[in-house]
Amino acid sequence: SLPEADDELAMDVSIDGVETLEQLKEHIKKQLKAQKENEVENKFAEDLTQALLACCKVEDSEALLQAELDLMLREIEMNLKQQGLTFELYEQFTGKNKDAIKEDIKDQAQDRVKLNAILAAIVEAEEITVTDEDREETLADIAKTYNRELEDIKNLFAQNMYQVDMDILNRKAMDVVK
Repeated sequence: SLPEADDELAMDVSIDGVETLEQLKEHIKKQLKAQKENEVENKFAEDLTQALLACCKVEDSEALLQAELDLMLREIEMNLKQQGLTFELYEQFTGKNKDAIKEDIKDQAQDRVKLNAILAAIVEAEEITVTDEDREETLADIAKTYNRELEDIKNLFAQNMYQVDMDILNRKAMDVVK
């Protein structure tokens, strides 16, 4: 049988700041609203990306495509490691080697190369820059997302601040076209 929907149930779920059924209902409403807003924002960003890719002509670059494919392959490997898997195990499971996987993700890589070129052009045309405050805010967001200390995140990204800056510039460029 289901538990009674009351204040005792609300306290049993162990959510900070939730002690009553009314607070639990409010918490759930906020979570659902935030989730829906996030879905709408993601859909808008995806539609905007597709519109940019469709309308803007970008010259193909085999070197940039290969670099993006290598980057995406490293991202796949990092994701597998976070799940406690090895790339070799993934290859066995899928029956695909690195070349076959690269072929599978080639269209996505081409889109990423094209989008990066479009966003770089927007950054240049709009003279968009990254401030120390932008970096601090972005790193704080990452720390919050992964429930880590800000200093840990700063140390983690110290050698890759260029990537953080690129993400910030790309986000600002997307904001321009929104």
